[in-house]
Amino acid sequence: TGTNMPIQVLLFGLQMVRAVDKWAMSKAVQVSCRVGIHYGECIGGIVGADMQRYHLFGNLLVGLEILESTAPEGRVQVSEACKLELDRQLEEKKDAVWKEKVSFQRRYEDCLKTSKGEVHAFDEVGGR
Repeated sequence: TGTNMPIQVLLFGLQMVRAVDKWAMSKAVQVSCRVGIHYGECIGGIVGADMQRYHLFGNLLVGLEILESTAPEGRVQVSEACKLELDRQLEEKKDAVWKEKVSFQRRYEDCLKTSKGEVHAFDEVGGR
């Protein structure tokens, strides 16, 4: 939607990383977070009879989980689809203030790895 555009999600993810870093420093503990952001379509609905809850379904969520679990600690990782949409938004809104707040670095590793050593191909999240 216009309100929840990918740039808003990206800026929120960056704020989450900063907030966790600030909290960890104030408590003198070693804690960080990883954020993964994907872009695309999914289906959502209410599931369950006794304990109803809203749930999302689709390949988007599989990619999102991989992006989050393979993001470098303290960083936000976006999919190629998300990056393309962010670039489109930048082009559309040339006066956007947020374009100076973010920069992107392409990952050049052969594959994506989780902190537990699980290996994922870039194709699982739509490419590099």
